[in-house]
Amino acid sequence: MLRVSRCCKSAEMISGVGISNELKRRIKMEVDLLERPPCLAVLLVGEREDSLRYVKHKKIAADACGIKFVPITLSADISQQQLNHEIIRVGNAGDIDAVLLQLPLPPHLSARQALFMINPSKDVDGLHPLNFGNLFLQDRRPLAAALSNADKSEEGDTVVDDLLVDNHDDGTFKRVSWRSHERRYFIPCTALAVRTLLFSHLNRKYHFFSTNVHPHQSQKASLRTVIVNKSMVVGIPTSALLLKEGHFNVTLCSRSDSLDDIRRLTKDADVLITAYGSPKVFDASFVKKGAIVVDVAINSAEPNSTSPHTTRICGDMDVESVSGVASAITSVPGGVGPLTVAHLMQNVVKAYHLRRSNKSTFSKLYECFLNVNSTEVTREFPANGSNSDGSHSNDEEDSNDNSFEV
Repeated sequence: MLRVSRCCKSAEMISGVGISNELKRRIKMEVDLLERPPCLAVLLVGEREDSLRYVKHKKIAADACGIKFVPITLSADISQQQLNHEIIRVGNAGDIDAVLLQLPLPPHLSARQALFMINPSKDVDGLHPLNFGNLFLQDRRPLAAALSNADKSEEGDTVVDDLLVDNHDDGTFKRVSWRSHERRYFIPCTALAVRTLLFSHLNRKYHFFSTNVHPHQSQKASLRTVIVNKSMVVGIPTSALLLKEGHFNVTLCSRSDSLDDIRRLTKDADVLITAYGSPKVFDASFVKKGAIVVDVAINSAEPNSTSPHTTRICGDMDVESVSGVASAITSVPGGVGPLTVAHLMQNVVKAYHLRRSNKSTFSKLYECFLNVNSTEVTREFPANGSNSDGSHSNDEEDSNDNSFEV
């Protein structure tokens, strides 16, 4: 493990803004060279305040990257069948490269069933089973190995396809191209952001991906990692990414566990990743001395006396308490959030390239998948875009799956 359990007056604050801005700058450079701007369609059901805010952030990032942004707002009382129709219709549009369904959905809708309808070659959120399942295949070289050899990569690789990692202390970035790693499927963007921030910090502070002999080299064999979240958006994909690397022993827990049970796990963690969803719920008693803390949560805290009408944003961590124990902690806001949106834009450009080069292996699989998981809507409105005038109703609808909520 990393021997960073020295006493710290205050933890280092890890920001995602710098890497996010650099990633978006490179995306914009790449987009300017394309025949046309990549196009992202975002479907929003209803008008939840937090969902509206997230969609707004995505539009701002898309505009900054030169990506065409198409918002599609649907009624909050839309039926499952109508929603499935709309997702397939949008996915079949020839001018749309990427499709995203903003979650969570209203309670009467099934997120799982809706996500089945997204064409996996346009599924930039990485939540379709054909994308999500790739996370658990261990037949790829770990990213850590790719990063160790990043300096040997060909300079001709397209810049925007690279994952950026802080390169030691010189202020530059290492990069590894998806053309040689994770290149043909999509990974949930929050999980990508967590990995990027964590790897950047480990590389900068402890030369984690250096091929040269280093004093910390023998200490990095096994990092105890606890993720306080079991959702399909954060906990599960993040654990899958880290387990592939071989340097992380991962344990998951969630709100279904008592705080005492969570504390027993987290106080021994070298790396603590949280998306619990309660403001400042974790104090220093939950954190091992010298631990690295990645706070994914975005919570609305009570207004303070100086700004009684302003809603404050905070994470799960009581930063004032935890910063005296942890060696490093991500900022909220300004940590995981900006990088999540930047990775989404990266996935949009990736979807564009995959379509243009016809490299996606998902087209036939998608049609088979819809047939196997057929509902009335898929038989009425197949994946190839043909329409039918017949009308059918679903006899049975699944309840909305909370595992897709952070």
